[in-house]
Amino acid sequence: MNMMKINMVVFLVTLLSTWGRIATAADNGVTPLIDPLQRPAQISAQAQRAVMLAAVHAGDHLVAAGERGIILWSADNGASWTQAVVPVSVTLTALSFPTAEHGWAVGHGGVVLHTKNGGRSWERQLDGRALAQIELDSARRKGDENRIKMAQQLVGHGPDKPLLGVHFWDERRGFAIGAYGLIVGTEDGGASWQSWIDRVDNPRGLHLNALYATRSEVYLAGEQGIILRSSDGAKTFRQISSPYKGSWFVLAGHDGYLLVGGLRGNAFRSPDGGATWEALQASAPVTLTSAVLTKDGKILIGNLAGMLMQISGNGLRLASIPSPIGQPITAMVQAKNGSLLAATFTGLKSLVHSDATGVASGR
Repeated sequence: MNMMKINMVVFLVTLLSTWGRIATAADNGVTPLIDPLQRPAQISAQAQRAVMLAAVHAGDHLVAAGERGIILWSADNGASWTQAVVPVSVTLTALSFPTAEHGWAVGHGGVVLHTKNGGRSWERQLDGRALAQIELDSARRKGDENRIKMAQQLVGHGPDKPLLGVHFWDERRGFAIGAYGLIVGTEDGGASWQSWIDRVDNPRGLHLNALYATRSEVYLAGEQGIILRSSDGAKTFRQISSPYKGSWFVLAGHDGYLLVGGLRGNAFRSPDGGATWEALQASAPVTLTSAVLTKDGKILIGNLAGMLMQISGNGLRLASIPSPIGQPITAMVQAKNGSLLAATFTGLKSLVHSDATGVASGR
């Protein structure tokens, strides 16, 4: 099977959810299945080699998250990492730190975690069971029979829907998105959560894989080419024209441009908030998975083959940059000292700057 044709969400969920079923051996020799939402992440000397799916700034520090509830933090620009105390062992997919101390992580099982100390320890705020009940309560209040039926299915299925993105503007206001159109928001730092499904023009419940937010606008993108925009502080999200009908996994913005990337190397940019699109020629027809805006104003893009690209020339071509990764790049972050790091299936990998290309080699 051609991996480039596999929906990235399904691919990662299938690959990584197996870790969530690893059980702890009981005294009688039986290996019961322990709910990974109830099992704290195991502290391991091998944590730095785990599958990592997210990496962000927390002030001057770096925080990364991935399989089995593993969260790592670094105070030395990624030279060394310390494993955090995490109350769950589900795969974690995304992070957001609006301040150096307060951050949120989301992942499989509909879990939302919060830290008050820069990522060193975490507490659970929400999981898929509570999320499903929140959606059911909201649907009943609205009297929407279709939503009620779907929410009842969510409750019946249990916490099997992953959250795939999270953004907080500050310590109180934020939201999370996920599979099957799931979207929840909070105005009180996660003390309570509300369903935002009725704010989003997504009647088919398509997966929401990526987000990009500024102070004034929010963009969501996902399955079957769906792109949504909010220009009213995330009160409503309306579909905008999409230049491609395959799934998106990358959303980024800089200097007035919006960039989207997805399956088979498809990438486009828009100078006008999605009203018109320009195709970007990728180096290879391989699914795009991540992007980072560097301090010198470049947008670097990673893909499933471990390739790095940046917009060059007239802005309509994604030029390859020499990359030592050789495996899927799932996220990228630039440290305070300018060094670039990539989250991969075997931990965090360092990329070294060069003046000519932006990235020269790794270690």
